[in-house]
Amino acid sequence: DTLKKYEDNQIRSIKVVREPLERAVSMFANVLTAGKFNEVAKQQGEAGFFHLYALLELDDGTTLLYERNERPVLYAGGKTPGDKAEGVSTSGKNIRLGDFIQKSIDGSGGLDKYVKYDPLQSNCQDFLIASLQANGLLTGNLRDFIKQNLEQLIEESPTFSKIIASKATSLAGKAREIFEELFRKKGG
Repeated sequence: DTLKKYEDNQIRSIKVVREPLERAVSMFANVLTAGKFNEVAKQQGEAGFFHLYALLELDDGTTLLYERNERPVLYAGGKTPGDKAEGVSTSGKNIRLGDFIQKSIDGSGGLDKYVKYDPLQSNCQDFLIASLQANGLLTGNLRDFIKQNLEQLIEESPTFSKIIASKATSLAGKAREIFEELFRKKGG
């Protein structure tokens, strides 16, 4: 388990990265919202909609990817960020990884809220904002970089879209748990 292995390591630096949504995700979202997703994304301008994650560099040089898809994820061997990345100032702060995660859980309102995912109202951007805020690392500029305006999409999407999105996300989370359990039992 990544957290157990690195929980006592200090976080040396954090980068918040945003990247375009995968094509399949965008297509699914557009079908799910009866075409509203692409319409609202065009109005968002160059950025459109994107996925966010953080790269946590530890004091031993290990880089961890920290994100929430259908559930929170933390693993070694993060991606190389593109040009859409913002550094988070950690200077003068000694933040152990274990403390960072615990404060993130507490700042989210407890474990249930920390792990709960809703693609429109409790997603990757809300996850990172809550984590950074709970650890005293969120600035106004960083919030602006992270936060996407989803209000129009939420208002204009059919009600059934929200229900299906929530159920599909729950199903994806269960599928990931099953896959990981099988992977661990077979030894890779």
